[in-house]
Amino acid sequence: MLNAMRRRKARPKAARRILYILPILIVVVIGSFFYIWQRWEGYKEEINQHITQGSETVIEVLDEPPAPEEPLNILIVGKDARPELQDGGPGHADAIMLLRLDPRLMKGYLISVLRDTRVEIPGYGAHKINAALAWGGEELLIQVVQDFLGLPIHHYVTVDFEGFKKLVDVLGGVDVVVNQPLIDELSGANFPVGEHHLDGEQALAFVRSRSYITADKERVYQQQYFLRQLVDQHLTVANLAKIPEFFELLKEYIRTDLDIDTILRYSLPIRQSNPRENLIMATIPTTPKFDEENQIWYEIPRKDEIEVMIQNILEGKTPVKYGAEYDDLGTTPEVMEVNKEYNVKVKVTNTGYETWRNYGIITNLSYHWYEYETGKVVMYHDGKRAFLPVEDLKPGESVTYELTVVAPSAPGSYLLQYDLVLEGVVWFSRAGNPTLDRVIEVKEQT
Repeated sequence: MLNAMRRRKARPKAARRILYILPILIVVVIGSFFYIWQRWEGYKEEINQHITQGSETVIEVLDEPPAPEEPLNILIVGKDARPELQDGGPGHADAIMLLRLDPRLMKGYLISVLRDTRVEIPGYGAHKINAALAWGGEELLIQVVQDFLGLPIHHYVTVDFEGFKKLVDVLGGVDVVVNQPLIDELSGANFPVGEHHLDGEQALAFVRSRSYITADKERVYQQQYFLRQLVDQHLTVANLAKIPEFFELLKEYIRTDLDIDTILRYSLPIRQSNPRENLIMATIPTTPKFDEENQIWYEIPRKDEIEVMIQNILEGKTPVKYGAEYDDLGTTPEVMEVNKEYNVKVKVTNTGYETWRNYGIITNLSYHWYEYETGKVVMYHDGKRAFLPVEDLKPGESVTYELTVVAPSAPGSYLLQYDLVLEGVVWFSRAGNPTLDRVIEVKEQT
């Protein structure tokens, strides 16, 4: 009984001690918060001074930012700032992308412009678009892109590729799948078919390689694919702890008119949505053409398609004309015999904005062969065709093609690529749509 009474008497004392301590804890917590906040505000101001340095003249050519609920456009420029490649200027743009964020639809568009695209550059005439950065810095490039696409640009971000490498390293690398041998002495890429974990140096070689049959077009697709993998793998809570390292990279390798608060605010819609579904990637359509007079290759803009693409983007629709997704349903053999025919089934989904027809100009399924080790073309144009098995295939609809594939005439390791072709017009892969690739071992007939 005495012990019970003692215990009951002890409780008020303990409660009083908590009441005494609680205000002290609150003061300590609040004090710590304000200390961290002041440190962060000071650090943030230091970052802002670095990343916005020199943006005063660029702001003059930018459009006024819209209201928070309205869509906005950000020009993203990737450049190689290695000293040995520069002549005291900003250098040529190696990657040009327009990021459009639409808060109303919780959707984003990342539109790539090929660096060899032939455009009018004020004061210089018709040239490749990437020269605008070298001749007039971000100011001239912004003006050129605005005139070319007919869209206002509200902000810009210029990224040094050295910073790109360091960012990938801070994140711990990025996993990618290489569907065809990628060997490029100029970029340093040397990747066989298969899965790869890329560090910063390898990632830069991967996104800069032009070792493809369509050169810059497939290179841009690889850049878009890499960015999607980076977002999928690293837009996580776990990486919040690395924010100080990210901001250190911002200070050294990024130039923009945006401050940190605005960057975080603009990124909110992407972080709150599903980036894979709601970040749509596309490439401005062009046709390669050799200029005999100047002995140079250009990408000539397909103006009618570009107008439709831009209008679809403004309306929140699919921007791609030649878009498709493939699934061979496990019917492609891993081993084939030379010259032998194989029947496969490939499910294809129309992800473009036009209806496919099986009359008039027909959309057929075919394939290409490449040597696995070297990437050398074995057969590109002359693969057998599978005709569209329905009268019309509207955007978003799927159908299964039944295709006969003929194996190469010599044993070895090969890459088989399934590809759609709008007969007499264009292969979908040459319009920027990725193929479905399979590695095949070809043996002598038994």
